[in-house]
Amino acid sequence: EDGIRDHCVTGVQTCALPILQNGVVDMIATDHAPHTPEEKQQDIIWRADCGFPGVETQMPLMLNEVAKGRISLEHYVKISAENPARSFGLWPMKGRIEIGAHADIAVVDMERTEVIRAAALHSPRARITPFEGVSVTGMPIHTLVRGRFVQRDRKLIEATSGWGRQVTDIQRMPPAKPLNTDQTLAAVLHGPEKVSAGTAS
Repeated sequence: EDGIRDHCVTGVQTCALPILQNGVVDMIATDHAPHTPEEKQQDIIWRADCGFPGVETQMPLMLNEVAKGRISLEHYVKISAENPARSFGLWPMKGRIEIGAHADIAVVDMERTEVIRAAALHSPRARITPFEGVSVTGMPIHTLVRGRFVQRDRKLIEATSGWGRQVTDIQRMPPAKPLNTDQTLAAVLHGPEKVSAGTAS
């Protein structure tokens, strides 16, 4: 388990951060795949379910990188809130704090330290994490969704259970802007000129 944890932490620091810092990757998200240990611990790797509950550990792990000076808080906000909101057609209602926007706010304490423990996670189906025992500095302490507290002092508020909504009613997807179209299989087989003209089949 220590080897898995160290590999995951090292991966964040050596692989993910450089491409987030230089703009090659301009947004981050989480995989929340709450599989039980039994579903993951299979004798044959191809039968093991992949993924793990990640939605609750992403922010502490990234704030820890902010605390260490490896990424700025402003850049973290941009890649975790603004850029995804723009890319998925939720801007300007989501991804910013402005008059008229939804008041979706995470209040963080950049001096608070905690140790990630699977037993403390809130996913009811599977409380497992490859970051077990990792010490982090910087924690989200309050969370507001559309102006209402859904978490306060690191505790979920039962009265706001169900306050979340589908975002499709406000979603307006921007026009697609494909990149590297000259590298697609069609372009390689038929030439980029035919692909751009729409003649490749």
